[in-house]
Amino acid sequence: MVDLYPSDAALSTSLNPSPYGQSVTFTATITSNAPGVPTGTATFKNGTTVLGTSAFNASGVAALTKNNLAAGANSITVVYNGDSETTKSASTVLVQTVNKAATNTSIASLLNPPKTGQVVTLTAKVTSTTTVPTGSVTFMDSATGLATVNLIARKASYGTSTWGSGPHIITAVYNGTTNIAGSTSPTMVQVVN
Repeated sequence: MVDLYPSDAALSTSLNPSPYGQSVTFTATITSNAPGVPTGTATFKNGTTVLGTSAFNASGVAALTKNNLAAGANSITVVYNGDSETTKSASTVLVQTVNKAATNTSIASLLNPPKTGQVVTLTAKVTSTTTVPTGSVTFMDSATGLATVNLIARKASYGTSTWGSGPHIITAVYNGTTNIAGSTSPTMVQVVN
């Protein structure tokens, strides 16, 4: 039986903390007294969940890029699977903190001012620089909820013809998700004649 050289696996991250949806690259490096650079593969894990496996390049580096880690604290490790000269090894835990993706919500009216009884359609748009927002938007008339509508392609619309005359203080509240932060639009004054 041939004795293998011991190895030591180390793990680093390109961005920590990171916002949800942002690509993060995890890099594995192996220290060993074996001649040459390590070969073989590295398996990246989040807790017990395998994120992926990457081969070492000619410089002895293996990397994996992910953009869908859940918001919160992710316990990332890398396992070096060894080669013909080098033993397996595992890194210590790297805690990758993922913050909820920030959002911006806007609201617009297709008819302002309408006459009493005319249909007014409000459209909310929710954007984020790192992901496509999902979930729902609640349309508010001051403190009164008008309707909650699911987003479709970043937008949600609500139409009504039942407002009384006068000004209405309208906002759109994006309710957020587990991974995406909520946000509220600036106030819009909807006048009904």
